[in-house]
Amino acid sequence: MIPDWSAVRAQTFGLWAFRTWMRQTKRPYDLEQRDFRTATTPFQKRARLQRLANRVVAPARLVRTLPSPSEPTDNLPRRIWLYWDKGEANAPAIVQHCIGTWRDRNPGWEVTCLSLDTPGVARFFESLPKSLGPAHQADVLRLALLAEHGGVWTDASVLCLQPLDAWLTDRMQAGFFAFRYPKDRPLSNWFLASLPDATLTRGWLDHTAAYWERTSKLEHYFVHHYLFEWMCLTQPFARTLWAKVPQMNARDMQALQYALAKQAPEKAHEVIQAATMDHPVQKLDWRMPFTTDDARRLLGPFS
Repeated sequence: MIPDWSAVRAQTFGLWAFRTWMRQTKRPYDLEQRDFRTATTPFQKRARLQRLANRVVAPARLVRTLPSPSEPTDNLPRRIWLYWDKGEANAPAIVQHCIGTWRDRNPGWEVTCLSLDTPGVARFFESLPKSLGPAHQADVLRLALLAEHGGVWTDASVLCLQPLDAWLTDRMQAGFFAFRYPKDRPLSNWFLASLPDATLTRGWLDHTAAYWERTSKLEHYFVHHYLFEWMCLTQPFARTLWAKVPQMNARDMQALQYALAKQAPEKAHEVIQAATMDHPVQKLDWRMPFTTDDARRLLGPFS
């Protein structure tokens, strides 16, 4: 069989362009900014790579072209997915506490905590490099589950402070939701909500699969986030849908983690007491010396 060298060259270029873009880009990119082609040098480099990718990568079908952006918004499956590779029973105490808050505050939702031993989970990792750790394996798992079943993915170290029914349903205009702008990235992936086969979720999964098909090297710890941004840069429909997602800043959802890292329990208590519909969750770091007793003391009525 004679290989299609034009496709091979295009696929090689696509991976090179993505890697070059990650190296050259040092600033966050506002996807709603219309005049990005006339912005400063990092933005101009992104625009140039976008035009190259549209001309070379897309015809080679490196990833599929996304469909027209129309998503229903009223049928989010009432399903919550979590993952701890060694199993919930073997997770640190604070992780077990966080998982419990999702069950306690969402009684009408099905809460499933998966592990590496859960039947069917290992198949999602078969095509990934063996050197990848649990965090990057979970990057693929979360998208595959949401694309197939829909619902909510949350990391096991995320604290639920408000019921999902109280704040999430009204934010599903694009069939997808994620918190935005954690430092230099367009979104966080520790909390995602999606309809089954939603355009953004399926497209992100396709981009992730295409990346790992062509390399076994982890270019950057946050490569999964940058693949989403690359998709929005090179797929106009994805960019349009992402613009419809209501903005909630991820850094506000990590205020408790920052306060605990600075050993400022008074500040941590203030964060908890100020929890509203605009701050419905808090992302913690499971490696911090934060016990269940600390949680009960700090969280008060939220524990």
